[in-house]
Amino acid sequence: MDAHKQTLLAMFKSVIKISDDNTPIVSTRAGYMSGLGLLRTVVIEIEASEGPQTADTTGSTSDRKTRYLQLGDSFYHITSGAAGYAGYIDNNTLYNKFNRSRTDINDIGFDTIAGITDQLILDVTETSLVTPLLDWDINVTTLADLALKLHDYRNEYSAPRDAIIERETQTQEVLPPLYVEGLRILEKIMDKAAVTLKKTHAIWYGSYQHARALIGPHHEITTVKGLVTSSATGLPIPNPKAVSSNGQTTQGDINGSYIAAHYHPGDSSITYSATGFTPKTIPLFHIKPGQTIHTDITLDPI
Repeated sequence: MDAHKQTLLAMFKSVIKISDDNTPIVSTRAGYMSGLGLLRTVVIEIEASEGPQTADTTGSTSDRKTRYLQLGDSFYHITSGAAGYAGYIDNNTLYNKFNRSRTDINDIGFDTIAGITDQLILDVTETSLVTPLLDWDINVTTLADLALKLHDYRNEYSAPRDAIIERETQTQEVLPPLYVEGLRILEKIMDKAAVTLKKTHAIWYGSYQHARALIGPHHEITTVKGLVTSSATGLPIPNPKAVSSNGQTTQGDINGSYIAAHYHPGDSSITYSATGFTPKTIPLFHIKPGQTIHTDITLDPI
C-alpha cells in the first residue's frame, strides 16, 4: 500500500476510534452513526482487498463450509431427539444407533456427511419414529428441512470453486473506489452530523477534525486506466508497462489491464511498452484532481 493509501486508511481508522471512544456523544446523531457503520464496512473491505489472495480453484469454499455446518446442526438436532427418545423407552440398540455428539458429527467429514444424512432420514422414517418423536421436537417438517440442507450442501459440494483474482489485480481494481467511497461517507454524511455537535462538544469536535485533517479535499484520487492490446491479434498484451512523463510507472496485469491510482494531476503523456512490441506514446493530455481517464492503447509487434 502506497503512502497516500496508508494515510487515507489511517484517517478512516482514526475517525472510527474517535467515534468509539465517545459513543455517548456521537450516538445522539443518527446520521453520523449510520455513516460510521458504512465507514467500518469500507475499512473491512480495504483490509480484505489488501490481504493474501490466490488463483487456487480447489478446496472448500466459505459457502460450502457454511452449508456443511448448517447440515451438521440439523443432523445433530434429529439424532439428539432420536437418541433422547430411545433412552426414554430404554431401547439401547436404538440409542446407540442415534447417539452422536456434536464433535462426532464434526469429525464425519465432508466426503461422507451426505450419505450418512440420507441414511438418517430413512432410519427415522422407516422405523416409524416420526410420530413418537413429536414430543422431542422432531416432525416431518424437521426432516424436510434436513433434506433441503443436504440438497443445498450437495449442490455447493459439486460446484467448482470460483477462482480468486490475483492480489495485484484485486488491489488495483477494488481499492481506489473504496477509498473514494470512504471519503464520500465522511464528507456527505458524517461531517455534516459532526458539525452540529461543535458547540455542545467542542473537545470531541476538535479531535474529530484532527483525525479528518490527516487528508484534505485536494487529495482526491486521480486515476488513469485502460487496456493494452496487440494490433496484430487484437488480444490483450500481458504485463504491459505505462510510464507517465512525470515518471510515474504502472505495471499492468496478465490480462493487459493497467490502473494508475492516485495519478499525478496536471499535464501529462504516457508511454506504453511490452516485451516484443514497439513502445508508443500518447499525446499530452490534462487530468484534473479526482478525475478518472480511460485510455486504451494498441501496440505493434516488433
